[in-house]
Amino acid sequence: MEIVVPSKYRGIVVITNVEETVTGIVNVEVELMKSIKPRQRGGLLRELEDELCMKNHNVRIWNKPLGDRNSLRTLRGVKL
Repeated sequence: MEIVVPSKYRGIVVITNVEETVTGIVNVEVELMKSIKPRQRGGLLRELEDELCMKNHNVRIWNKPLGDRNSLRTLRGVKL
């Protein structure tokens, strides 16, 4: 299944992985191309999912994490 990023979101998010489960749910993993505050990021991803759900109501958006950016854990040598 091919999922295309709507033009409104090009340059902001990129699709990194698409998987369809046996139940028909389409998990779409996206990565943000630039840093966005959590408050704005949640709304942006929700709007993207709503727009993609207009074509296929089984689409679920997952944001690919950037990794552990907690400096205290890094300083203590904790690895996740």
